[in-house]
Amino acid sequence: MSIKNIRLRKLLKLLYMPQKERQKLLRDDIRSDKAKEAGVSSGGGDFHGPFWRAVRRHVNEEGDIEDLVAESILKNERRKRLYPLLQRGFLVWWNEKRRWVNEPFEAEEISGFEFSVASPLAKIRVENLMPPSPR
Repeated sequence: MSIKNIRLRKLLKLLYMPQKERQKLLRDDIRSDKAKEAGVSSGGGDFHGPFWRAVRRHVNEEGDIEDLVAESILKNERRKRLYPLLQRGFLVWWNEKRRWVNEPFEAEEISGFEFSVASPLAKIRVENLMPPSPR
């Protein structure tokens, strides 16, 4: 993570954490960026991305979230515990709580955006958006 190109979630976390923890997080990120520049792989991957793709496909009626999540778990066993929990939570919201608004959902072709800040020169990224229904 570079402070000049940061996800909104990480920025909010940084702003509200104690000074010592903030310093540690920034140092860890600097070490990680240097390792990445040197070509050292972190061994990680995008853990939540496949879940949000499954959600978008479900919302756009391009597939069933239960099948899509099961498929993702087959591809990566580390998703076995959390993905079903995320799926259940999403389906409770999608099938029950979303009704409280009593408005149709219209999917948009927006998955994220960047917000540029003039001083200091930076970009704040917001990703995996699910736009609300128009009011």
